[in-house]
Amino acid sequence: VSTLSVFASQDLSSMEWISEREVSDHPTHLMSGYAQSKWVAEKILQQTQRQGIPISIYRPGRITGHSQTGACHLDDFLYRLLIGCIQMGSIPDLDMSVDMTPVDYVSQAIVSLSLNSSQTSPFHLCNPAPVHWRWLCQHLQILGYTLDYLNYSEWKEQLLAKVFHAPEHPLYPLLPILLKEAELEDVIKQTRLLQFDAQNTQQGLKDTLIKCPPINEELLRTYLVYLFKHRYIPLPTYIHQEEF
Repeated sequence: VSTLSVFASQDLSSMEWISEREVSDHPTHLMSGYAQSKWVAEKILQQTQRQGIPISIYRPGRITGHSQTGACHLDDFLYRLLIGCIQMGSIPDLDMSVDMTPVDYVSQAIVSLSLNSSQTSPFHLCNPAPVHWRWLCQHLQILGYTLDYLNYSEWKEQLLAKVFHAPEHPLYPLLPILLKEAELEDVIKQTRLLQFDAQNTQQGLKDTLIKCPPINEELLRTYLVYLFKHRYIPLPTYIHQEEF
């Protein structure tokens, strides 16, 4: 299983549509050691395939919590950012796209595709309809969180004041990225300029009931309730505790 970070490039200047058949031949352009390791893994698998050994490549995007229970891996950039912003009471204005692909969809899709001998990999496992960061911020406010919406420089000042000397804060491990605008801009640029085609995946799942849940208020509500139950955030004001 690889990830879509294998396409992360420092040289993005315009919108790029990435097909499932594409594999980058420019490892020197990959932004991080993590992305480079995924590139190397795919190259090794290609060599294995040429020797006649059957292999499959699954490229998930940002895997988020279960769409029904909200259960998730909390040590993740997006979750830490959301939890940290809610705890701070402020959120930065970022021009980035957000892929939220529920883990139950990813796992069901991989199992189904692995049993489908008529469809060959690679398979992109990402949400076909990502949302903008501003949509996420707006709906956090709609759901009842009081958040000051700040430009990035103002938010960074608040981040320094509240988090720099608080190693227990969820945003503390992200400070090397959040305080260096060039590194954050690389992350943002990738989400904005890379679009991933998943036609091969959709074709392989067309005769099943497996569909990627849309990113909507219901999914966000499920995720927030899970975070509340585990005491990471307060309960959104529009949700009554007796509802669950």
